[in-house]
Amino acid sequence: MPIDRRRFLAVLAACTPLAGVPTLAEAQETLRVPLRIFVLTDVDMAKGGRVLRSWVTAEDIRRTILPEVNRIWSPAGIVFELVAAESRKALAPPGRRAHIEFITGAVRDSEGESDPARIDALYRLIDFEPEADGVITVVLVPYLGEASQGNARRKLRRVVVGQWTDKGKGAAGALRRFPLSEGGVFRQGSISRTVAHELGHILGLDHPDKATQTTFGLLMGGKHPGYDLTGDEVRKARKKAKKLD
Repeated sequence: MPIDRRRFLAVLAACTPLAGVPTLAEAQETLRVPLRIFVLTDVDMAKGGRVLRSWVTAEDIRRTILPEVNRIWSPAGIVFELVAAESRKALAPPGRRAHIEFITGAVRDSEGESDPARIDALYRLIDFEPEADGVITVVLVPYLGEASQGNARRKLRRVVVGQWTDKGKGAAGALRRFPLSEGGVFRQGSISRTVAHELGHILGLDHPDKATQTTFGLLMGGKHPGYDLTGDEVRKARKKAKKLD
């Protein structure tokens, strides 16, 4: 009996995993990662003649941010499950106003790197308790400093994301509220995309090397950023997600 070439190739393709693509078994096993997100309130940050305050609500988190984060991560078979969405007042440590002014005034250095001390100052304003094993904490703050949108501390499983941004060049770098999400292709990013990106860091992913990068449109940044995850990133993130407990 002659072989139907098209049918043979289709069966072969279905049985042979492509390089960089998760196997069928991996795709079928959904990994659930607990996540809590809270909005830091009672913090006024003066910048560019404006007072920056938190504006995102718990309802925004539930209805827009979490669904968009899970849409972005769906190719990896990872679902973030919200265990808490709330507003929380900032702490009042000694020198509180000085900490806030330091964060607001933070700038990038000559090589474009942000000052990590601004995150140390920010942490003094945040009550992270109670924290539970395996649960990632995301805190939405008013602003993170010049052209800075998010930060992740992998070992602590903590993420901070700004609700206001001046990231970009020229008119695009005007101080503004960062949108909750954006539909379609990447244009400027959003709070949801930034949360998804920083969660990638918690799951072991790094920025691609722009000097050697050949794949573009990636969630983890690099040249021409976007929303995609590579096969290697999917495998690495899934491996890390399984070990969060």
